[in-house]
Amino acid sequence: MTNFFDPLRARLALALAVALVPIVIYDLILAYRGYQDAEARGWATVRQLAIVASANQNALIEGTRRLMVGLGESAAVRAAADGSPTPDCSRTMARVLTTLPEYSDLAVVDRQGRVQCSAVDRSIGASVVDTPWFKGMTETQGFTLGYFTLSRETAEPIVSALLPASGSDGTPAGAIVAGIRLPWLGSLAQKHGLPENGIVYLLDSKGTVMTSSDRFLAVPEPAHGIPQSRKSPADEAAPDKAILTEVAQRRVTEFVSTGADGRERFFSAANLQNGSLYILFGMPSVSAMSWSFYQTLAFIIGPLLMLMIAIGVAVVGGELLIARGIRALLATVDAYGRDELDAKPDVGRSPREIRQFADAFAGMARKISDRETELRRSLDEKDALLREVHHRVKNNLQIVTSFLNLQSKSTKDGAAREVLTEARVRVRTLALVHRYLYESADVRQVDFASITEALADQLGHAHSLGQRGISIRLALDSVPIPAAAAVPVALLITEALSNAVKHGYPDGARGVIDLSFSRGEDGNAELRIADDGAGLPVAEDGQARIQPGIGMALMQAFARQLGGKMRLEAGDPSGAVVVVDFPLAAETDDHGEEGADAAA
Repeated sequence: MTNFFDPLRARLALALAVALVPIVIYDLILAYRGYQDAEARGWATVRQLAIVASANQNALIEGTRRLMVGLGESAAVRAAADGSPTPDCSRTMARVLTTLPEYSDLAVVDRQGRVQCSAVDRSIGASVVDTPWFKGMTETQGFTLGYFTLSRETAEPIVSALLPASGSDGTPAGAIVAGIRLPWLGSLAQKHGLPENGIVYLLDSKGTVMTSSDRFLAVPEPAHGIPQSRKSPADEAAPDKAILTEVAQRRVTEFVSTGADGRERFFSAANLQNGSLYILFGMPSVSAMSWSFYQTLAFIIGPLLMLMIAIGVAVVGGELLIARGIRALLATVDAYGRDELDAKPDVGRSPREIRQFADAFAGMARKISDRETELRRSLDEKDALLREVHHRVKNNLQIVTSFLNLQSKSTKDGAAREVLTEARVRVRTLALVHRYLYESADVRQVDFASITEALADQLGHAHSLGQRGISIRLALDSVPIPAAAAVPVALLITEALSNAVKHGYPDGARGVIDLSFSRGEDGNAELRIADDGAGLPVAEDGQARIQPGIGMALMQAFARQLGGKMRLEAGDPSGAVVVVDFPLAAETDDHGEEGADAAA
């Protein structure tokens, strides 16, 4: 399974990410500044819409004030304010009310709080002493608006407007009162084409929401007998009461609030002309910032998305353009390691450089294969030639052996016959070694155990050991030895066994000759030949005395040729032991005449 986040692709992705990080940071800074600008524009939009939303209400309030000022100039109204009403006052009020549906009632009250004149007949004579607006009339010096109550005549929510009136003599008397229908005030906010998701609240001087741009929200004070269960779904968007109170107290004019519906909104307050009522306009923050919000969002998401796409392109591109070709090259290298030099890298549509590299790989493999074929052919020819040489040497040595055998049989002298027999044994040993070399699968080395077993068998026949009751016991490790070491080690074994038979078992003595060969952990070999025969002569000091002779000289020469050392020890309890230590990997000294020189 392909690992798309291997070190190569990961480094490519990291390099590309590092290269894009400054751009992303720059875009994020621009996005942050853009967001700040968008937020500022959003607040300006909400502020302007709040002013727009209050325009009609201000016009209505100003029109109410002018209407009441105009009515106050009427003699009938002045007389009613003095407590001397005439029918003309009520007719005037009724005539005006029929043309102005935004008002629920127009009336004149005297100083004692009794209605002297009204557009609604059943209101005449009623007492308004207990109303909040009458209680504050003595403190009012001009036009006042902001008392939220219910009309006693129609039971509809109204905002009362009050203008002190002068009597017939021009002195302060009662007041002219107008009841402005609250739904009418709320509906005016919709006449300016405000955003659909915007909402307008009308607040009184206590921060109570009297109406909104869609419907009646709040409930007047319980003292007026209004059911407290009247609620509107629009109150879910309304800010907390504490914030509305601060707005009414002019401590806060702009703020951000999250309503019960979970949406964050920008709010801006505008004070109406009379000073006791407030228009509060709010709209969702996202809408307030309009397209700027989405532009800011695009500034943030765009670079991050670009960075993710770039990293993805680096990962996929690294896989398609680089990693896949490199894996194919590595697979080809593994095939070359398995000696499959005809394997070709499958780089597909990798870049030209990868394909050129793959072609170079394939060309190199072809050259190596051709060179290896040539070397194998040359080596086979040399092996064949070397086998032929060993074969011919073996044949020539057999001829020499035959000559020595014929010469030995024709010789009457026993000492000469013995010398010829020893020479024949040595020549046959050489012939045996060469036979094993040309018959071996590898002419450069030979198995020590195999050649030693054959050599021991050959010497047993040569010396008639079976008839004499002498046996050779072998304990050999199967270790290959170089061809250059095969001749000296075989001749050394021949001399050691011949000396043991000749000197260890005189006069028909019987016994056992142990021949062992082992390789140590250090790479050195130990050849040990021990007999249980007569043993070595003992000097006067009790030490074994070695008598020099041609056999001993040859063994020492062959040990040096192997790069080792030979020592002669007395057996326990009898006999003699020849020990030769030599390195298996060491190059042997090729001194063909050393044995002859030592014998001489």
